Amino acid sequence: MVFNLIIWTAFLMSLLITASLYFSYMKLKIPYRGMKHFIYGQVLISVGFILLWFLNETTKFYMTPLIGLTILSGVFIFNRSTRDFVSSKVKTIDLYIILPVSFILFNYFLYIDERLDLQVLILYISLIYIYARSSITIYLRRDDIEDKTHLLNFTTILYIVLYSFRVLHILFIIRDNNSYSELKDSQTITVMFTFLLQILLTFIVSNLIYNRARGEIKKINSGFHHSPVSMLMLDENKKVVDVNTRFSDFLGYRIEELLGSQVCELKIFKEICHLTEFKQMMESNNPHHNMEYSVMKSDGSIIRTLISISVINYVDQKHAIITFTDISNLHQMNEKLTDYAYYDDLTTLPNRRYLTKIIDTKITDNKRFALMCIDLDNFKYINDNYGHTVGDEVLHQLAKRLLKTVHEEDFVTRYAGDEFIVILNLDDKSHTLEHKIDRIIDAIESQIYLDNKVFNLKASIGLSEYPLHGMTLNDLLRQADTEMYRIKRMVKSRSLNN
Repeated sequence: MVFNLIIWTAFLMSLLITASLYFSYMKLKIPYRGMKHFIYGQVLISVGFILLWFLNETTKFYMTPLIGLTILSGVFIFNRSTRDFVSSKVKTIDLYIILPVSFILFNYFLYIDERLDLQVLILYISLIYIYARSSITIYLRRDDIEDKTHLLNFTTILYIVLYSFRVLHILFIIRDNNSYSELKDSQTITVMFTFLLQILLTFIVSNLIYNRARGEIKKINSGFHHSPVSMLMLDENKKVVDVNTRFSDFLGYRIEELLGSQVCELKIFKEICHLTEFKQMMESNNPHHNMEYSVMKSDGSIIRTLISISVINYVDQKHAIITFTDISNLHQMNEKLTDYAYYDDLTTLPNRRYLTKIIDTKITDNKRFALMCIDLDNFKYINDNYGHTVGDEVLHQLAKRLLKTVHEEDFVTRYAGDEFIVILNLDDKSHTLEHKIDRIIDAIESQIYLDNKVFNLKASIGLSEYPLHGMTLNDLLRQADTEMYRIKRMVKSRSLNN
């Protein structure tokens, strides 16, 4: 009765500890080769040995094959787990031969030539062979494995020793057949030690898992804190649990003022927390990469960053790591490229490309406007007599005058060389077109003082109106050229009247 209680207690303990190992393995999600096979093998072996307690003269014909199949399958799966664990490439063809043959002989001495001692002998010899094979595999690959495996190998050797004693006991002590009822009593010590070794083996494997888990956590910590990328770690509740050094250096926040705070409580996300897209990204459990947002530094300045979110398993919980990449310089470079593409280097006025965009926009919006072409007369004389540097400065001064002269809704561009184009808004009721033209002519003809020299500019001016004179920029430019002489006469007439 006492032995029965011990056996069942050991059996239940082995199952509970194996179940604990399984749940720990699934929760930690640490990649460990052969772990599932190890767990399945241990469960099958435990169940196979406890089935001996249901074996008697009545149940022997169906219980005996079930016991043999369960135990042999369990040790075969255990052998596979050890091969996976050490990444052994050795084929197991011998097991595919030995195990079926053993099972056939096991049943032969049950149904045909009933010999209980030979049934037990065949079963334990098979177990010895498979455990020995596993032990040799682990030993030969010991130098290629990071984890310490001497305890694992020692336990498999204990299995071999235990079952070897059982074989010797059968060969030299038990010479006649026992009854199936007596078998249970003679197996008690063997089964009890089998369960104890299973418990020991499971503890060893659990220790290997937790050692690897600590190693993974150490790697994550090292990579996180020493990363050259700014990173923020959040727990499942979106609270800050860690900040790396690069983040503090980059954005200026102290770690103490961030830890324990919800994402949208942080000053850094003040500008974007109200955005639906950002909220959805924070609430999602999926990774997001290179989302562009503006964030606030500790000094209140706003910088443009690429934000990525990765989901990891850290200390048996899901955590999110937010990375920040500064792209302010890219935006500044983009602005410079835009300036190069759409602005004139000399006068800083919009160039011909920008003019095309503005005209297309106004035509799309169906807004009335006048296009005024300005072609400086005899500007070549200034370049030839005073040099191009002086000529460039004259153009620069004229550009500034034109900008001050036109109204906010109007547009000035340097079209080419000494040619300027002004877009005049015709929907402006406060100033007539004639009034605007007069102001522009006055600005052009007013003297320019430069290096103690006085420059008097004259210009030929042409005018066209949209949509009266055309529906495209080319049509309007062609009409303005045609009208240039008419405006010239108007200027001369105004001069004579003065």
